[in-house]
Amino acid sequence: MKKFILSLILSLPFMMFVSCSADSDSLEPDTALTVDNTVEISGVTLLNDTIYAVAGNTIEINGMSIKTVSSQTATFHSALYFLDGNVIASKNRSAAPSIATNDNSVGKHVIAVAATLRRSDDSLTGLSINLPLVVVKDSSKLPVNAPAVGTYARTIRVRK
Repeated sequence: MKKFILSLILSLPFMMFVSCSADSDSLEPDTALTVDNTVEISGVTLLNDTIYAVAGNTIEINGMSIKTVSSQTATFHSALYFLDGNVIASKNRSAAPSIATNDNSVGKHVIAVAATLRRSDDSLTGLSINLPLVVVKDSSKLPVNAPAVGTYARTIRVRK
């Protein structure tokens, strides 16, 4: 009996090296998901990845679309829209909000979109897009080489 207890005590450190799970139980998907996120915005001008708007104009976020460019696919589930960290809308699918600008909003801001995607393996993943926004007092304050105010799309590739 003493030999059994002694061998049990001596084998205890080796029992710590036993693994109880398989690599296939991992929560991470086997393949990477790569998507192109496109946000379409009206009432602005886009120059060097920065959005410019004139105070008094309304910025219309026409929607967000997702295009999968990897072997694993995903579908768009829902999105939250933020202005300077404050939630301005929560929408399903591609519907999106409007942002009214005024003289008090002149300066630098950030429009952010946080989206939820359902992957082909039924797991959910999140992604976000930050869009720098500069509101100017009037159209004469727009950058010299900025294109006309209109509708622009900003596409960002994300790999998860």
